[in-house]
Amino acid sequence: MSTTLLNSERIFDDALMDHEVRNGLPVELFFRVRDALAIRPEMLSQAISVPIRTLMRRKQRGERLKSDESERLLRLTRLYLWATEVLHGKDKARRWLFSPNRALGGRTPIEFASTEPGARETERLLGRIEHGVFS
Repeated sequence: MSTTLLNSERIFDDALMDHEVRNGLPVELFFRVRDALAIRPEMLSQAISVPIRTLMRRKQRGERLKSDESERLLRLTRLYLWATEVLHGKDKARRWLFSPNRALGGRTPIEFASTEPGARETERLLGRIEHGVFS
C-alpha cells in the first residue's frame, strides 16, 4: 500500500481507495505527500485538520490515520496529482495549489479544498482549466 497513495493509476480507483480509507491510511503517507507538495508539515496537517503533534505520535507508534483524516489526505493528494497532469508538471501544480485564485474568492486551491464542497469546486476549476475554459 505504501505506493498506492502517490500512484496516479491507483489513486483514482474509487473501490480500492474506499477500502484503503475505511482501514485508515498509514501515517507515513502524510509525510510522503508533504514531501511531494514540498511544504511544511504544519501546513499540510492544517489542511487535513490533524495536529502535527498527533501525526508525529501516531508515526512513532506505527498507527494509521482515522478514516475521515485519510479521506481528507486522499482528497488533497488526488487534487495534486490531477493538477500535475493538467498543468504539465509538479512545480506548476504546486504553484497553482498554493497561489491565491480569483475564481476561489482569492483563496488558494489547497486551502479551498480543505472541505468536501470546496474540493468539488476546486476540481471543477481544474476541469475548466483542463478544457481551456477561461477561469
